[in-house]
Amino acid sequence: LWGMGNNGNGRLTSESNSTYSTPVRILEANVTASAAGNAHSLFIQTDGSLWAMGHNSFGQLGDGTNGNQRKFPVKIVDANVTAVEAGSAFSLFLKADGSVWSMGSNANGRLGYGGLGDRSGPVRIMESGAARIAAGHHHALILKTDGSLWAFGKKDNGRLGELSKADRWVPLKIVEEGVVAVAGGGNHSLFVKQDGSLWAMGHNVFGQLGLDPGTFSDRKYPVRVMDSGVAEVSAGNKHSMVLMKDGSVLTFGDDLYGVRGAGRMLWTSEAVEVTRSIAAP
Repeated sequence: LWGMGNNGNGRLTSESNSTYSTPVRILEANVTASAAGNAHSLFIQTDGSLWAMGHNSFGQLGDGTNGNQRKFPVKIVDANVTAVEAGSAFSLFLKADGSVWSMGSNANGRLGYGGLGDRSGPVRIMESGAARIAAGHHHALILKTDGSLWAFGKKDNGRLGELSKADRWVPLKIVEEGVVAVAGGGNHSLFVKQDGSLWAMGHNVFGQLGLDPGTFSDRKYPVRVMDSGVAEVSAGNKHSMVLMKDGSVLTFGDDLYGVRGAGRMLWTSEAVEVTRSIAAP
């Protein structure tokens, strides 16, 4: 496992609070998946155990404590974890039995368990049937094995894909069927359907939804962005990236710091091809 960037709160390594502009090795081997939150990190090992490190002011590490930081990885779950996601001060993970768990800040209902208060230890929010998970800054999404898509957390900008202005404290079904991939951005959400179409909703002031050129208005319900050919999707704070079935990568949204790799250093709602060197799954 390797990491780079700001190491404040020990989110990368115990060595120092330095910023690493090149990758630094965190663990030698046996890591199968990882996730980076606002100021904390999590990873899964080959035995299915879940580990966390970094900032823990809201209990987002899930070790039963809060108000501290962990500069060394601490084991949170012993086995059977298959996927992990991290948002702003909260974390989600998926287990082999299809259950979904959350921990950390519960502001705006982002933990999805229906109650009030933060959780410093994992709380189960879905009993079974989950296939994939995604986390934004203050919201989260769950893709179930039946192809349905569920969302919860902060509601503004339409990131949950429905017109109501109320936050959602438990998972709400927003798509009935046919979803195969999902991504949560800072304040927006995207998903891919079986026919290869790409759909988006939420904040769009930087063009991160990929709508028609020059369109920067929010969408409070899912809108189809691309008709076909999409294999996977990923979302950052204010930008999005799409892996096409032909292996090409497209990107749209904010590029102020070059995060999209498009070489333009501006924002655009028009998809820009980044590379054709990556093979589609």
